[in-house]
Amino acid sequence: MAKKRSALERVRNNPKNVTAKDLQELLEDYGFNYRNASGDHYIFKKEGHRPITIPYSQNPIALFIVKEILQVIDSIIEE
Repeated sequence: MAKKRSALERVRNNPKNVTAKDLQELLEDYGFNYRNASGDHYIFKKEGHRPITIPYSQNPIALFIVKEILQVIDSIIEE
């Protein structure tokens, strides 16, 4: 649980400087599974949620993508 909180806090505290590896770790902590890569994107899936695509060649990740993923994580925490 501390690992999950640590990754989530790291992303929340600095959402403008998040790497694809940070988001991959965060999504896997909350039950998403890496499915495949499509071009230069990672695709993560979790039952009951739509697939999430992360551009792994983009560093840092665009803020709107980070915010969207944080909203998904918040909805999982509320469940």
